[in-house]
Amino acid sequence: RLLRLIRLFKMLRSLWMLVQALNNSMRTLIAAVFLLTIFTYIGAVIMRQMVGKNENFAYPQAQYKWGTLPASMFTLFQVATYDGWAETVLEVTSKMPVMMVFFLIFVTITAIGLMNMVLGVMVETAFGVVAKDKALRDAAKQAKVKQALGILKMEVIAAQQAKDKEDEAAGRHVIKLDRMEISRDLLEKALPSDKVKSVLESHMAPNRLRAVFEKLDVDESE
Repeated sequence: RLLRLIRLFKMLRSLWMLVQALNNSMRTLIAAVFLLTIFTYIGAVIMRQMVGKNENFAYPQAQYKWGTLPASMFTLFQVATYDGWAETVLEVTSKMPVMMVFFLIFVTITAIGLMNMVLGVMVETAFGVVAKDKALRDAAKQAKVKQALGILKMEVIAAQQAKDKEDEAAGRHVIKLDRMEISRDLLEKALPSDKVKSVLESHMAPNRLRAVFEKLDVDESE
């Protein structure tokens, strides 16, 4: 059940990013629909005059497609979305070859130009949403790691102070340094702290800290 919940959370996160991308692209979509309506209306007026009122297209099937302005707009919308467009175009151009120029211009502007432009804008917006989400997650992760390192630093200082007190109590000479050097012993003493465990274990595991220390300890000073 837990794995299902995790999968559902990941799926909902991806779904939410898609919703954000769609929301950010809404102005572009509205503008595209507006332009498509204008071009379709202009084309429908032309087709109504050139085809709908032509005697060669007086049969019912042609009048069903081009007989009225709304019918002409719907037919051109089908052409723009490639819904049976080849049959529609061939039906007209077989009797009026000159209309091939009109269909080429209309398809180039609407189906090829406008639709692909909208698709490109939506893809770019989706990539932007994903990049923004990744940047936010990286920033949150960096903030947590910074908080963890701050706690670790305080615990290491506390461990050093405790070690100095033990040395003083044992009568050993304690040298006060202006700059404290973090040794592996101090790191090992700070790691068992409850404060360190509560924060670091979820963001930076203790074994990872030891591995980082070993890589940074180039002089093997321990």
